[in-house]
Amino acid sequence: KFDYPRRLMSSAVVIPNGTPKVDISSGSKKNETSFNFLYFARLEKHKGLNDLLVAFKNLSARNDHNIKLYVAGKGGLESYLIKFLATNPTLNIEYLGFVSDKPTVFINANCLVLPSSKEGMPLSIIEAMSVGMPTVAYDIDGVNEVVRDDINGWLCAHGDVAVLESKMLLAVADKVAYRKKSMESLLLYEKYHTIRDMAESTIEAYKAD
Repeated sequence: KFDYPRRLMSSAVVIPNGTPKVDISSGSKKNETSFNFLYFARLEKHKGLNDLLVAFKNLSARNDHNIKLYVAGKGGLESYLIKFLATNPTLNIEYLGFVSDKPTVFINANCLVLPSSKEGMPLSIIEAMSVGMPTVAYDIDGVNEVVRDDINGWLCAHGDVAVLESKMLLAVADKVAYRKKSMESLLLYEKYHTIRDMAESTIEAYKAD
């Protein structure tokens, strides 16, 4: 961390990221009965794809629920993912590669999973919130500024794959809690993370200078 002069830190203003609402009305809805998790990020180690695959495999082995995982993104772990899918053909995982059609991906997903080890303020989580989609993630800086544990999603200690699996199970099994977190996700997006919110906060910061 940088050792900024105290006078600069005392005048620092944090402006939450804002992003346009994902318009899922333009997406193509699939005829699926499964509960669909979504990984929407680069395929890199620090994004936690490895942990997610293990957690999803273990959760699938319970045979308690009809679940699916969409993996959207490209990156250095693509060959690892393809090999994993080849050696686990019974897992309900669909690799989408790079996705430009966000509405179709988001309209077919129920819960975002982002088990990163480091983040800024992830736009993928804010975009998920814009359509009322809760998130399961590791409790790290940046992420825990947008995901409030047991409010609009579920957080767990970084690297704890067993707890990650249990939080994913909660998303599937507790329908009442899921609906509440879905509503809270949308409410928090509309309160803090629209483009208008970000613009107004930026203007206010300049006015206060």
